[in-house]
Amino acid sequence: MHTPIRFQTLLVASVVVALGAAFIPRYLGPDVSLMLLWNLALGVLWFALVIAAISWHRWRGLWLLVSVPLLVYWPFAFWLLVRACAQNINACP
Repeated sequence: MHTPIRFQTLLVASVVVALGAAFIPRYLGPDVSLMLLWNLALGVLWFALVIAAISWHRWRGLWLLVSVPLLVYWPFAFWLLVRACAQNINACP
């Protein structure tokens, strides 16, 4: 049977992946589809870390959810931009 990864390692990896999802898209330029693709890829990786932490460490694994705000920053910002553009065309950049 596979030995579980230490909880501290999973927590640090979760925060690093979430920080990457928050800051890497800033350096990709104006290509929005590439930004969202990177964010999606890092989101899938983060989700796999959370599932592993919850399966191995049970309730302690829920501490990995503290990095959710960093992870959903760009998708939420784009959703707000699309919503503003739908309501008022002058609000679009």
